[in-house]
Amino acid sequence: MIHKGQFFTILPLLALLLLLDPFGTRAERRSVAIMETSSSGKLVRVSLGARQGITLGEPVLFSASTKKIAAGRVIRVDNDNAVVAVMEKYGSESPVPDADYEILYGEPFEEAANLPDYVSDREDERDNPTNEKFWTQNGEEVTPELDDDTYTPEIKLRPKLPSPRTFSPHNITVGLDIFRNRALPASTDKSGNLSTSSSQTTYNGYSFRYAYTFRSHYWLKTQTPALISAEFGVGVYSFDHTFPKSIRASTRPDGTVIDGTAGVRVVPLQAELRYLVEVSKLFRLYPYLGYQYNIVSATDGSLTGLEPLMGGRILGGAGAVLVMSDTIDGRIEGGSDGVLGGIVVKF
Repeated sequence: MIHKGQFFTILPLLALLLLLDPFGTRAERRSVAIMETSSSGKLVRVSLGARQGITLGEPVLFSASTKKIAAGRVIRVDNDNAVVAVMEKYGSESPVPDADYEILYGEPFEEAANLPDYVSDREDERDNPTNEKFWTQNGEEVTPELDDDTYTPEIKLRPKLPSPRTFSPHNITVGLDIFRNRALPASTDKSGNLSTSSSQTTYNGYSFRYAYTFRSHYWLKTQTPALISAEFGVGVYSFDHTFPKSIRASTRPDGTVIDGTAGVRVVPLQAELRYLVEVSKLFRLYPYLGYQYNIVSATDGSLTGLEPLMGGRILGGAGAVLVMSDTIDGRIEGGSDGVLGGIVVKF
């Protein structure tokens, strides 16, 4: 009899066991006989079935002594036998009758991660198109139930490969930026006159951006996949500027008024929406629209004359993304806010 105090002592141990092995499964390694194989060798019938714990869809590994032969997935299960689709071979040898093998099954093994998940499209199933036969160990051809209405021929086995990871919901961009902003009033020339300059100019700096991305077909046909990305970013650029006396000046101890020079730093804060059209699996084009607000500071603490750089403005432009790997993209874009080139880390 278990007392109440003992029950509460044992309960955490039971919970831990269930967490470590929620279904009570264990890896099994057993000797197996190959009963028959298909003419292509892609399908093999083994002498173990549901009574021995083999389940539909699980990965299995064939080996001879310590040598790995092949790996595959179970596509049919009966009480005392099962059909395995061979998906990966570790040499030239395939599982064949009249050979001694061991089979590992019961829980995922290291090689299982490389196996596609095979499924059969039974709604579109037809008769065996190649009239493929299976044979027994003595070579005598047979036409078992594998060729009847329940047989899924090899031609109908479809690899359910994982979708290529061309995008991830979270994206971090680190890049070099050529920011576009208003030009500050130019310094005076030798004659004391203000030199002229365009109202817009560019500044070199850096950007750090985070984006959340999700799939959509909005505005496009369903056959054309697209992504919508909400992005938030911060940049920084700095430069030294000499202000004209009429705007900002400093006074020497002797009372002489001279042009004021200070280091200027601008921190653009951005929020934008991007609509990425997947031109191909590895290349995307996108327009973007957003808003930018500039925070400005100077080394001497004065903001006089820096007003053109401050404040917010609407931005827009276009860009392109090159998919380089599962976790890395290359990116370039240009618009009213400037030009960005960077590396995107996806996770």
